[in-house]
Amino acid sequence: MSRKALKDLGMRTNWIYEVLMETGGIHRAPMGVWTEDFETLVVDIYRDSSTYTNLKNDPDGVIYLIDDPRYLVESKHVDYFAKLNFRAVEAVPGNPTRFVCTIGEIKRRREGSPLNRAFGLFLEYLVDESRKKIDQSAAERVEYYKKTIRKVAPGSIYETLIDRFGGEDG
Repeated sequence: MSRKALKDLGMRTNWIYEVLMETGGIHRAPMGVWTEDFETLVVDIYRDSSTYTNLKNDPDGVIYLIDDPRYLVESKHVDYFAKLNFRAVEAVPGNPTRFVCTIGEIKRRREGSPLNRAFGLFLEYLVDESRKKIDQSAAERVEYYKKTIRKVAPGSIYETLIDRFGGEDG
């Protein structure tokens, strides 16, 4: 797989994308995956999950890139725009355990953009940013949104805008 393949699917380094991960041949679960180098995907998985057990028993699986969030809860029949075969080649101990996965065959069915939480978080941030001086819970949510946007979409326009609009401390 070339470094260009993940870029062509709309991925950016260190952005966390919400996907469906299939392990054990039948188990599908929503997961957040990211790439640090456009050659591997990384995912943190808790040890008490079926996904963890499946990957420890069989390192091969499938990632479905979706652009419709309903498939995160209705995963039996998935309208994905791309399907990536993967192999977990490294497991960094911890809970969660960080799995590093190499990408095998990629099948793109149609155009699509991978799901990232930053857009929705940014909209909620804007609402609460305007209310934070009169509502303490809004101020707390603003901090949560800023922290999470920086985590799931570092270097994004959303991060730039929260810094410009609200600054580091709001």
